Amino acid sequence: MRPFGCFQPAMMSTIATSHLRDRAVKTWVLQVANGLCGGCDDAAPFMGSDGLPYLDVHHVMSLSSHSSDTTANAAALCPNCHRRCHSSIDRDEFKLGLYQKIARFIIEVPELD
Repeated sequence: MRPFGCFQPAMMSTIATSHLRDRAVKTWVLQVANGLCGGCDDAAPFMGSDGLPYLDVHHVMSLSSHSSDTTANAAALCPNCHRRCHSSIDRDEFKLGLYQKIARFIIEVPELD
């Protein structure tokens, strides 16, 4: 049976903590990528609102694991490869592949809380 949904969804407030990221790192990673995904090597799937090829900058070792916000830990990925890093069944193998593929990467050991 098809759900009815909700015409006036309730709202909720949250408090979030975010890491401040170095804009120069993001800019450099995107420039070096030259519009190509570091995961699948395909061209960016579309142009962003800024007129540049759209790629996400992904920290291979997550900032929440106390890793660095450096070019040795950041890759330009298409939205599909970026989501693959977070949600796929093979995300660990995919991450290892990025370390093997991108020469500037330095493996960082995550801190355990």
